[in-house]
Amino acid sequence: MLQLCTLVHRHARYRATAPAVTIEGTTLDWRGFGLRVNRVANLLRDASRDLEHRTRMDGRRTGHARDRARQGDRPTHKAFEDARAAGDTDLYWDVQENTVVVVGPSNRVHFFGIDGRQVTSVVFPGNVIQQRVNQQRWARIDAEKRARFRRGIEPATGGGGGAAGPERGAKSDAPK
Repeated sequence: MLQLCTLVHRHARYRATAPAVTIEGTTLDWRGFGLRVNRVANLLRDASRDLEHRTRMDGRRTGHARDRARQGDRPTHKAFEDARAAGDTDLYWDVQENTVVVVGPSNRVHFFGIDGRQVTSVVFPGNVIQQRVNQQRWARIDAEKRARFRRGIEPATGGGGGAAGPERGAKSDAPK
């Protein structure tokens, strides 16, 4: 069965200067039509990838985290990168909010549900981070919670991907 894309490419190659279509009074030859078809196909592919990425990220974030990401004034875009790169000493458990705390570079602090769903991100002065630890609001995360969290933030190709249904992270929608 002959596909439309094969027909356009074949004609663009063998009948390059022959008229192909007329669009709004302008006649395109097969070469020009083939170029437009390729451009549209590339735009659709890029739009599809962007939509897939946004949908996947929306599934990994709570409503609060999505709002902060849209505002652009919080480091939410670095949350999963920082979480995956974090060593065990960079992970804490917030005993009041029951969330995982990831301390990243440049005092970026990210909060996640235990399932790997992002709650929010902020930049704290270094003294605030140390105060939370000293006040025992943030405690070292135990091995079981750490392993569960790490499974939740694995990339989609490697595991759970942190993708979440609407029931996950419900308590965590409250702002920090």
